[in-house]
Amino acid sequence: MRQWAVDTLHGGRFRFELDSLSESGNHYGIILRRIHYSPEDERAYVPEMLNYHPDLYLEPGVRVRIQGLARHFETARIASPVRDQKLRQRFLNKMPRSVWDLYQDLYAERNAIVARLSIDTLLTGRERDSLRTLSRVLVAQRDSIGSILVSQQVRWMATEPVGQYWMYELTRLARAVSNGWYLEFEPEINRLFDDLSPEMKASPEGQEIENYLSPFPIVRIGDALPDYPYADRSGRERRLSEFLGKTVLLDFWSLGCGPCIKSMPVLKQLHEKAGD
Repeated sequence: MRQWAVDTLHGGRFRFELDSLSESGNHYGIILRRIHYSPEDERAYVPEMLNYHPDLYLEPGVRVRIQGLARHFETARIASPVRDQKLRQRFLNKMPRSVWDLYQDLYAERNAIVARLSIDTLLTGRERDSLRTLSRVLVAQRDSIGSILVSQQVRWMATEPVGQYWMYELTRLARAVSNGWYLEFEPEINRLFDDLSPEMKASPEGQEIENYLSPFPIVRIGDALPDYPYADRSGRERRLSEFLGKTVLLDFWSLGCGPCIKSMPVLKQLHEKAGD
């Protein structure tokens, strides 16, 4: 999710030129936003993402041409000699353009409502409730079309060669299933993963997909905690079962969590009091 370049649309045109490609791969996206300024305070604004970004696959020295409507930017026509880009374009051509356009129109209309709710302070309570209801309706309509597109996609992926775009799409589908979406296609998505070679399954992308499709069990109050390995501060592998019969505190935290960092003095005091 690193930002590489920014441009403003002038006469409906934009241009990017990268000096180098990302070390992590050649997969990029272009996000198109419209800025809404508050009528009361121009310093207050809300960026409205018009649609999902089109997937771009770049190679050194390659020139790419993108053409399409802002509301239908996700399925913009991309002229490129890169293999994964051609695979993506071939998949988009499997469905009528009218279906893709309607799918994106619903998303754009819902985003416009969200932006208005965020910036328009003159809306009455009844108007806000009406807009929220309309937003939910648009999401439901888009999801129903999304299911049709996914059904086509899993059939298409079963016959196409595995590549970067293919693995990206399987990751996206597996992530959706782990979040409770498209569950009716879970068997087909699992089958696509099972048919991968051992090398592809062992790749970083393959491991990510497996984690989405085979999540760790949810532990509830009263359940036995799964015995999993971890590394102590010396780097030696340990297991939770070593502490059976003792009181154990597990603290899940991250560097980006302010409250986690603020709690560390309390954890230190607790350790000094009950460290044994």
